[in-house]
Amino acid sequence: MANFESNKTNEDKHPVQDTDQQQVNHGNTIVTASQRNKNMFGWKIVAVILIGVIALVYTSVDVEVTNSADILPIESIVIDERLLSCNKVVSGEPTDDFATCLSAAKDGNVLAINRIIWGYSRASEFQNWTEVFNWLKALPRKNENTQLLMFAIIHIMASSEELKKDSEIGISRLVAKNYPPANVFLASVYALEENVLPPTSNIQWLLERESNENYNTITPIQLLQIYANGLVGKIDIEKANEYLQQVTQRNYPVNANNIAWFLSTLDNNPFTTQEYALTLAKQVTDDPEHSQNPIYIDTLAAAFAANNRFDEAIEAQKLAIQLLSESEFSEQAKNARKPEFEARLALYEKGEALVEQSISIDRTVFFSLMKTRIIDLLFRDFYAVADVPTATENLNMDGETDEVDVNIDNETGEVDVNIDSETGEEEQPEVE
Repeated sequence: MANFESNKTNEDKHPVQDTDQQQVNHGNTIVTASQRNKNMFGWKIVAVILIGVIALVYTSVDVEVTNSADILPIESIVIDERLLSCNKVVSGEPTDDFATCLSAAKDGNVLAINRIIWGYSRASEFQNWTEVFNWLKALPRKNENTQLLMFAIIHIMASSEELKKDSEIGISRLVAKNYPPANVFLASVYALEENVLPPTSNIQWLLERESNENYNTITPIQLLQIYANGLVGKIDIEKANEYLQQVTQRNYPVNANNIAWFLSTLDNNPFTTQEYALTLAKQVTDDPEHSQNPIYIDTLAAAFAANNRFDEAIEAQKLAIQLLSESEFSEQAKNARKPEFEARLALYEKGEALVEQSISIDRTVFFSLMKTRIIDLLFRDFYAVADVPTATENLNMDGETDEVDVNIDNETGEVDVNIDSETGEEEQPEVE
């Protein structure tokens, strides 16, 4: 308050003079400030009008050019019809379609490169991990999926500890970014004791962290098996039950259905009563949105059978078969599931429940399968299909670079890895 009063007093001591009374001497003419301001105001109006006219003309020309540029003549669009051959590649077998697709890949077409990678990765006599690796490296942009695949291949193929160390460092960096598949892959490496470097994370923490956020890389069923078998610690049925109660309410209705199926078809269920599985199945099928789904009705039938309610199991299974035939599933999917549905119906008609799950599993088998499953999931992104031919994409296009430089010798199979944490620069290989 004192400062305010002080400032106010100073203003009173030095009042501002009236600008209309101020005069400016321009040579021999004396002009008042008010007259000068009026003249300047007039020039400002003229300037604004001129700028507006110029902007209007420029905008109209620019719009016309832009609209014209957007409509390209059909002959200027480059179509790579070789991509249609890529759609027919199912393995690394050197067919005519594979050769055509390979030529597109060598020309830098990313869609073709992806399909070649997928083809070489398929389990067959033509599977070639060296080619998979080299084509992964040839991709102009390497996302986390591609990086993890490259590190995983190195870890599996490398013969020296130094190479494995480098790959583990790369995987650990992806874990630090909380990349889901990297969490599970590294946990599997630790569980199988295949790591060279000391573990940087707890196995159970990696798996639980992932299960809470992602249901593709590790399923609730797998985590239940870990707890029930003590695969990364002691057997803990109580913890398994707590987790089971929590996870059924997530990712609805997928988790609820899958757990209901697992419990209904599990030999010697150590977790819950069979009534609980039936409750879960009914929770899903009583929902009008899911009441006509043949997969969920199939689960309901199995839950009825597990509770020795075979008349209801038979009725539900017949409905599942009917809904399957009326569904929008592909004919291939219908033909694959129909015999399974009918076999279950015959089982229920004999008064027998379906048993196809076991809680017991060997630790090495479990984590080996888990690691393989992660790699399979990663390769799904490379199953590229060209619905229509697309413009070719230049391999030398500008893109993001990674912090990894890796090579596999085609003849010797030797792997060379260099991780540059400072520059992140990577030298692209020549594709021959």
